[in-house]
Amino acid sequence: HEKFGTTHRTSVATTAFVHPFVLCLFGGSVVVKHTERKVLVDGWMELPMAAQVGVFLREIRKQLEVLLQKVFEHSDKRQIEKMDHDMIEGIVSILSSECA
Repeated sequence: HEKFGTTHRTSVATTAFVHPFVLCLFGGSVVVKHTERKVLVDGWMELPMAAQVGVFLREIRKQLEVLLQKVFEHSDKRQIEKMDHDMIEGIVSILSSECA
């Protein structure tokens, strides 16, 4: 918790650390700055990251958005294809190993 404020008002905020991969997959827009070796998330968060990793995460995110749209349109789990299941398992594996 962080406490801050003015002489007439006090506020308390809660913050949490989020892994850069999670920000790239679920945050705002993702722009890869190849020559600067940075990824810009939502137009203001700069993450130091190799361009190849940034591009990989941006492409995974595009596929994830398509997959989530399918899931929302077809709530019946049996309609999710094996490829989609494998993609979900891959993302879970990446996040589990990198964010642990």
